[in-house]
Amino acid sequence: MKLHSFYEKLLNTIEDTLEDGTTIDKLAGALFVSPVHLQRLFKAAFEVPLASYIRSRKLAASLDMLLNSNMAIIDIANSYGFDHAQSYIRAFKSEFGLTPGELRKTGQIIKVKPPIQILPGSKLSEGMLFGPEIVFVPGFNCVGRKYIIPYFSEAEIVAKAGRDFWLQDSHTIPNVVNPNVYIGLTKLQQNVRYSIYTPSVCVTDFSNIPAGFEVNVIPSCYCARFRYIGEHHYLDINNEIARGMYEVIDSFEEDTGYAMYDYGIYFERIDTTDYDGTFCKMEWFSPVRKK
Repeated sequence: MKLHSFYEKLLNTIEDTLEDGTTIDKLAGALFVSPVHLQRLFKAAFEVPLASYIRSRKLAASLDMLLNSNMAIIDIANSYGFDHAQSYIRAFKSEFGLTPGELRKTGQIIKVKPPIQILPGSKLSEGMLFGPEIVFVPGFNCVGRKYIIPYFSEAEIVAKAGRDFWLQDSHTIPNVVNPNVYIGLTKLQQNVRYSIYTPSVCVTDFSNIPAGFEVNVIPSCYCARFRYIGEHHYLDINNEIARGMYEVIDSFEEDTGYAMYDYGIYFERIDTTDYDGTFCKMEWFSPVRKK
């Protein structure tokens, strides 16, 4: 099953079984994966624990029964898989800020978490792209190998440069903050038909850096962040995958009030510890400013 089909089936199954005692074990069985793998895939894609999302959707679904019937709280709780009225009441108050009884009395307007929607444009041949979100990235220092990348062959050369650096060079650099984290830094150039790509690692400082490596300081800034999840090893992110990602990313400026590529840079980040043998994750960042 393709990754986007997997996620669509997962989200639809959650919605279809909210009143049938949805559990992680039941979802895993329906999707033919282990519960642990299911939870990791969900958290990687949507950045919330699967159990929390299921609970939020059950609570939201229970509102219709709560406000449009005279059912007892214990019966509503049991309908949505809560073993006791008190567990439902505690979860309800944590989610909405008041108890089910208080909501019935006051008719207060409350905010609910809607079902997660997967946009058609997020589907790629080997995975999916999620985002964008606006995040604040603290400044960091990085050291890597510099490559001049002609625009007409950018995706292909970048993928190979990243693999070569990670396998051959990354372990030779001192003062590394986290040896499991890869940074691919692109600097855009004015009035020329090439960019500068520097596959890098983050360092605490620039002392004792071997000859032939490039140093860069990335300032703290707001960024647009996209997250890619692929059904392959992180070293297998190739030019086809990269082109598909950039087609989605390039539409971002058209749909929001932000302009990307502030400071003339963007970068991808891969934490290799996120790879579990079945899927990989890559984050893509571009500094932004309001238009």
